[in-house]
Amino acid sequence: GDKKGGGTNARVFVVLAGSHGKLSKRRLWKNQGFDENSLTGRFTFHRASVETFELQGPDVGEPLSLKVEHDGITQDQSWFLDEIRLTNGETGKRWRFPCRRWLSLHLVDGQTSRSLTPNVTQPAW
Repeated sequence: GDKKGGGTNARVFVVLAGSHGKLSKRRLWKNQGFDENSLTGRFTFHRASVETFELQGPDVGEPLSLKVEHDGITQDQSWFLDEIRLTNGETGKRWRFPCRRWLSLHLVDGQTSRSLTPNVTQPAW
């Protein structure tokens, strides 16, 4: 989202639950020269940025909820998340998971985790 201080370098994770099962907790990560498991390796979600990730796993059916969380503990790791968009790579069906909230220990309600529910979208975003 486009809020002052809205980016984060905290590690971000998602869990997707659907009508046929659940995709276990996955880290949203893009290799920037560090090992994925490195404690010093960080991927930064910049303010107002749009990032794309491919998650692979079993077919969970129709998405019912998406939990997003991060492990940031400092105020500069606060993150404003506008939404998450999900596309089924096989069917092309798309969903939006609106958030429009802070994930932060220091702002608003002190939560670094949000459970989001989907809105089905048309083929064009």
